[in-house]
Amino acid sequence: MATKTSTFLRRDSSAMRSNPVAYIQEALSGKGPKSLEETLRELPEGTHLPTEFRKSLLRSYRGRASTLIDSLRRTNSDRIGPIGLVVDEQTGTGFVVPIAVNLEGRHSPQLPFRPEDALQVLQLLLLASSPLKGIPGFELEHLGFEESSGLAKSPKYGPSMDIVAALSVLDFYSARQHPALSAACAVVELHPRDRHELSPVGCSKQKLEAFVREHEKGSLLIRHSADQEAAQFDKYFSLCWSVDTVKSLSDRLEEKGLLEPLWRKSPIGPDEFKRVLNAVDSNSEGPTQAYAIELAQALCEAPRTSQVSDAAILEAEALRDCIPRHLGDDLRARSLSTASARKRRSRFDDLKRMYVENGLYAAFYDSHDFQRMVRALTGWKRLMARKATFGGVPDRVPVRNTWARAAGAISVAGWEAAFLTSVKEQMRTDKGTLPRTLCYLAEEYLRHGMLGKAKKIIDKAEASLEEAGALEDRKNLLAFPQGQIANANSLWAIYYLRSELGRTMKRSWQDETATEIALSGRVCSYTTARYMQAIARSNYLLHADLSRAVGELTCAVDGVRRSTQYINAPPGSPTILHFVLWSLQLLHAAWTEDTKEWRGARKNLRHFFTLKIRRPMKMWYSEPWSGIGEKPSPDAAERLVGSLIWFNGPAKRLGPARPRQR
Repeated sequence: MATKTSTFLRRDSSAMRSNPVAYIQEALSGKGPKSLEETLRELPEGTHLPTEFRKSLLRSYRGRASTLIDSLRRTNSDRIGPIGLVVDEQTGTGFVVPIAVNLEGRHSPQLPFRPEDALQVLQLLLLASSPLKGIPGFELEHLGFEESSGLAKSPKYGPSMDIVAALSVLDFYSARQHPALSAACAVVELHPRDRHELSPVGCSKQKLEAFVREHEKGSLLIRHSADQEAAQFDKYFSLCWSVDTVKSLSDRLEEKGLLEPLWRKSPIGPDEFKRVLNAVDSNSEGPTQAYAIELAQALCEAPRTSQVSDAAILEAEALRDCIPRHLGDDLRARSLSTASARKRRSRFDDLKRMYVENGLYAAFYDSHDFQRMVRALTGWKRLMARKATFGGVPDRVPVRNTWARAAGAISVAGWEAAFLTSVKEQMRTDKGTLPRTLCYLAEEYLRHGMLGKAKKIIDKAEASLEEAGALEDRKNLLAFPQGQIANANSLWAIYYLRSELGRTMKRSWQDETATEIALSGRVCSYTTARYMQAIARSNYLLHADLSRAVGELTCAVDGVRRSTQYINAPPGSPTILHFVLWSLQLLHAAWTEDTKEWRGARKNLRHFFTLKIRRPMKMWYSEPWSGIGEKPSPDAAERLVGSLIWFNGPAKRLGPARPRQR
């Protein structure tokens, strides 16, 4: 019998039912036969034991309590479903965690994954399915998960159970009848840096030992081809899928007909439309942007009942149009927004037209068409100044801020006053969106060398998050928890701004927790990459730990590269995010003296600047680009990266822009 004492199992009926073998082994450790009877009587009615373990008890205790043991015989009709697996790090003991789907959105706090993690896996599987058959079923958006393991403490948060959580959804939508999922395990997870690849989970041997201990035989094992420890357990499962990519897993599921229930044909109503729209909004910034953009596109194309209002459709289309901008795909954002603006221009009143046009011209920021932005939005800005009652604060602030960001980039007078007006209005009625405006303002102060004002505004932005109670668990917030995406982005922006302020003042600043999370790769994206490049450049330029600086820059490069994988850009049409990636690669190549990487990045950037649509950027970066020669040069690369508008690049004076008349 086992001699280890686990910290995971709790003395209650759910733990006894889900992990009865482990529970009995713990209870009997170092005790006599009488304890067996007492322990068996504690087990809840309906508890099942594997046949071999039941026989071993009979042999070990020479027939004592045989009646009780026999009553716990496992029956062939017992169906388990997909099962999660966890390991107690203190003892190395594995435990099974049965999970079940519900439609009420309830999620057990003891599960080491979030509903959106499982939904993202499903979205990737559906997108990898060939051919796509229709529109994903939107009822997925309000699923919750319950666990019945009764563990004494929550497993460590991580991606190891995301795949099996997705399997539990497939099991739910197949009416829990599919034989392949009657007792299924998965010991693979999404690769932390390439969401189209799979990788083995940690401690797969201990986890599968727990499954065999509790259930003896299984229906399906999903494992990685490189996981030799997991391969030793193939004999315990009727089916074994060795899969290394999301596509290969999707193909296997498609062959079994398990993806079919997720494609819907019936129109959706207003309640479901709003629920899905909320899901799109909550995932539109941060690591789940790729999931959000596909979901938004599907929502806009889905058949709808007549009860879905025009206002709801407008909101969905506007959100769909702006997500590519957050993702770094400015060309797609401009294309979608332009088409939407033309379609709606004659259909809506001035307030809705302002809302639509702001979405359109915000997409021009990344393309560096700042004069066009100022010219187009100045009329709306003047209209708001004349009519104080025109629209509410949520309508007015985004337009004013978009204008101010463009005006600040080209030193048009009034950008500071515009931001301060937004701050004043938000302080009065809409404090929830205040941190974003403050971060925009601080960034412009840094760009214009107004360091004292920048520091005060950065402090104010962090204080506003503190006042809202968002910073009670900073570590969790930095990992982009569901429903906290806006606050998470604001905190990452604050840390980026503090590091940029420090670098400008020739000091080094970083938050160790944020750095640790970014280096882990779990949430590495453009948002985290912006922070990592700032601290890397600071450490390098200040001659701190140079090897650490290279590691931090490598993390930033990987984060941007990972973000580009979600962009469905046509061949030969690189996006803004590609431009940022190649610029950072130049800097990385210069620091590491990697001539091959330097020439590759230089070649890609040269092609980027030859595109007609990139003419404004070619003019903007002409001076630093002219210094990029054939050989790696840290100074030349730093001049280019240091001039990027997203990395606190300096403002320029391009002359006044004549506003459009309203």
